[in-house]
Amino acid sequence: MTPSTASTAGPNVSARATTTLQGSIDSFPITDLLTLLSTARRSGRLVVRPAQPLWMHVREGKVLLCGAASPMALGRHLLAQGAVSARQLDEWFSLSELSATPAALAPLDVLGTLARLAEQDQLSAAALQEAVADSCVATAVEMLGLAPADANGDSVAFVFSEAEATTVGERYALDMDAVLDEATRQRAFLSEASQRLGGPETRFGRMSRIAAASAPVTLQAHEWAALAELDDRATVAQVSHRLGLGLARTYEALDRFMTLGLIEQTA
Repeated sequence: MTPSTASTAGPNVSARATTTLQGSIDSFPITDLLTLLSTARRSGRLVVRPAQPLWMHVREGKVLLCGAASPMALGRHLLAQGAVSARQLDEWFSLSELSATPAALAPLDVLGTLARLAEQDQLSAAALQEAVADSCVATAVEMLGLAPADANGDSVAFVFSEAEATTVGERYALDMDAVLDEATRQRAFLSEASQRLGGPETRFGRMSRIAAASAPVTLQAHEWAALAELDDRATVAQVSHRLGLGLARTYEALDRFMTLGLIEQTA
C-alpha cells in the first residue's frame, strides 16, 4: 500500500524506511485489518489499543506470536501444560534475577529461546506449537471483542509497524484465517459460557467433598493447573492470566469441572 491508496476512512500510511499503518478500529475494523495484513503478506508488529496494548507479530501474512502485557505468557502456558518446570524456566530465562515484571524479556526473544530448546529436544515442539496457537487465538479473541471506543468515548487506535520478516520461530507461524476462525468460535463459546458460569470477575472454589458415587476423574495437565488455582479468591480472569491459557480455554476447564462436580461458584 502507498500513501496515495490509503483512504480517509482507513489507515494512514507514511512512506518511510519502515512503513507504518495507523488508524482506529471504528473506521477500519480489526477483521478487515488482519485480513489486509494476511493477503498483503505483511511482516511486522501490530499494536491495538496502545494504552493497554494487545500485540501481534506477523511474518509474511502469517501469525507468529501474540500477547498482551507479559512476555512470559508462553512460559506460563508451557508450565500449565506440564511441558516444563518452574526451575527450567528460571534457568532458561534467569527469572530470579529479573524484577517481578520481566520487562527485560522481549516476546520474540522468548519464542526464539524456546524454539532453539525444542530443536535441541529439551522441550516438546508440539507443546510449544500449542502454546503459541492458544496465545495467538486468545489475543485475537480480545481484539475482536474490543468496542470501537473506550469508556471515555475515544476511538480505539491501532499501529502497525512493518519490519523485515524474522526467522525466529517461523516454523510455528499460524495461518491468519485459521486464527480468526478459531477466535470467532471461541467468542461464541465465551458468550454462552459466561452467561451460565458468570463473567471474568466470577470466583470459584473446589468442592471439599466429591460424591461417593462419582466415577474416576482424569484431568489433563492444564486442567489440574486450573483446578489448583480455584481457591475462592482468584477470579476467572486472574486464573486465565496466571496460566496463560486465555479466557475461552479457562472457561472450557470450568465448564468441565462444574459438570464433574469438582467446583462451585463462590462469588
